[in-house]
Amino acid sequence: PWQQLRRALQLIADMRAQGIECGVQAHTALLGSAVKCGESELAADVYGQLRAAGFVLTRQVFHAALEVFLKLGRWQDAVGVMDDMTAQGLPVEAQTYNLVISSCIKLGETQSALDVYKRMWKDGVTPTTKTFVSLISAFAKGGALDVVVQAVASEARQGQKSATYAAAMGACEKAGQWQLAVQLFQQISDMGVKAEVGIFNSIVAACAHSGEHVQARAVFDAMPSHSCQPDAVTFANLIRAYKKGGQWCQTVATLEAMQAAGAVPHAAVISSVIDALWHTGIVWAQARAAALFRDAVPAGRLAGAADLSKKGTLRVDLQALTVGVALLAMHQWLASLRAAAASPEGSPALEANRKLAVINGMGDHSRAQGNSSAVKEAIGASLIGAGAPFRLVADHLRCGRLEAATQPLTEWLLSDSWAAYSALFSADPSVDGQPALSTEEYLAVETAECKKLGDMFEVIRKYEATHCAALQALGASGAPHLGRHRQLVAAILAAASSLGISDQVAHVAAALMDATVAAGGQPADALEGVFIAACLRIAAANDGVFVPSADQVATLFGSTGAAVELMESDVRAVVRNDTACISALHVLKLYAQRLGCALSSPRLVKRVTGSSFLLITAVLADPTALQWPPSLVAAAVLISCRRRQGCIPAWPTSLAAMTGYSEGSGPPLSAAIAFCDRLGAHLSPTNSHNSHSHSSFGRS
Repeated sequence: PWQQLRRALQLIADMRAQGIECGVQAHTALLGSAVKCGESELAADVYGQLRAAGFVLTRQVFHAALEVFLKLGRWQDAVGVMDDMTAQGLPVEAQTYNLVISSCIKLGETQSALDVYKRMWKDGVTPTTKTFVSLISAFAKGGALDVVVQAVASEARQGQKSATYAAAMGACEKAGQWQLAVQLFQQISDMGVKAEVGIFNSIVAACAHSGEHVQARAVFDAMPSHSCQPDAVTFANLIRAYKKGGQWCQTVATLEAMQAAGAVPHAAVISSVIDALWHTGIVWAQARAAALFRDAVPAGRLAGAADLSKKGTLRVDLQALTVGVALLAMHQWLASLRAAAASPEGSPALEANRKLAVINGMGDHSRAQGNSSAVKEAIGASLIGAGAPFRLVADHLRCGRLEAATQPLTEWLLSDSWAAYSALFSADPSVDGQPALSTEEYLAVETAECKKLGDMFEVIRKYEATHCAALQALGASGAPHLGRHRQLVAAILAAASSLGISDQVAHVAAALMDATVAAGGQPADALEGVFIAACLRIAAANDGVFVPSADQVATLFGSTGAAVELMESDVRAVVRNDTACISALHVLKLYAQRLGCALSSPRLVKRVTGSSFLLITAVLADPTALQWPPSLVAAAVLISCRRRQGCIPAWPTSLAAMTGYSEGSGPPLSAAIAFCDRLGAHLSPTNSHNSHSHSSFGRS
């Protein structure tokens, strides 16, 4: 390009030296060379010479000059180029107006951008979605979107109303400006403009961008009154709004309504619903997700895992759009591999290859979604947590993969560890005697259950707000108590076991013991047994269960019933009759119930909570946990145990919504999880005992 520019400059100089008039072609060539070399000032001067000479210019020259002036930030001169085009009878296209409007906005000339927009209408050029995207981005920063609303209304009265609003709505969708979209929708109604399905789709999509599911639904429901029926895109956008707004129940209900209406859901829609259901962690929701996956893959609506043998490596591409789909696809593929390995013939795929590589980046869908990093992390956590012999060998954003040698993988597939892993995907509530419910029936149950358990958690929150963590309340004077905390808790648990008192009561008794000491009620060493007996009886009475007699409890500690009753009075006096304590075990049970786990089913308890009920007893004895409130301790225990058995998500969205805790929120939750990880590493799952009381929460 530089050589061309030098030749063009030399040509112009030679022509002038010889008295030859430089025509339009010579100037045009010079202008083009200057533009290619980035010599914008020179190009602007050449355009000025062309204009002064009165040459008739081509559209290409005008466009080149326009870009030069915009690059130099001379938007007024760019407008002048548009005037020159009009003067020569060349219509200015919408794209040209959009370039000038965008340039004005970048230079902070928002009013000038609006003036160019008005000129656009005056010249009879219909604005496009890009026009409104630029205007919205400019006026949204200053909180002056009313300017856009007024501009759209003004121009719509003069021109093609439907086309104008369709473009404006498309811009709202791209910018996520749902409030503006709703305002414009009101204008549509007031002006009697026929709103076509594309306009509704844009409004619902704009609401979905911000998770405004209530508004999205209101717009969706308004469609029949405008003689408009939702199409597959409308349903997809509504589902997206529900998912982003955390309304998983409505995502599955809307999918079923979509199918009933005859609209065919795209793979992205099905994947989104499956992902929303799976991440709730709720047993019924995960069973529904698995059923959707099983139906969609054979029907060709979802791509299953694809494998290919090459140079001794069996490559498995999950081709998954979302984490939930990837987890189900991985389990399904491994299940088929296990079935082959367990057959008399064995698995040809395993025998013919030295290793297996799991990736998620070969399929078109995974590249389009850009979700492979999250998928890789989830699959890795699931398989490695379940004890599968995989290791991470690459950590690229999209193509990182897990590898396993085929021999140890075959052994794992045929071991009890596979059964434990596979159980995480066996989410059928009917297996545990729970009634099989339709989606409509279950969603009614879920709504009531969500409210009930949410109200219970509010009780916990209020308790924690008025009862500071035990370690803070104990202060320096509590050092002797903390030093003997493990022994004291062990004594409480042993006494409860001897008396037939539930773990739940024992945990409350331990909490009452800590609260009493924190309030200044540290008993003498000789009275520790009587103190424990008193706390146990008070806790049992508060729980509304069997309360052993004072004499019966006293016998365990070589004391008398009268001494125990006297100690009970002292405890009540120290804590000012505030003996109703909430333990982390209470909260853990609440979490399990929120996930749809029937505590009477050992299989479900194991699948949903892992070894949480074993770990929480170990946590109870360790004074380190006294620095955190019960709800946080229970969350850390559950996350740690679910991770350890490869249960993804470790902290389900249903619990995050109820508690406000986020798995990646940092301290103090991350510190509590790390503490539970260290403690849990020394526990043996075979010693787990889940003999919990199922008494009502209200009495505890």
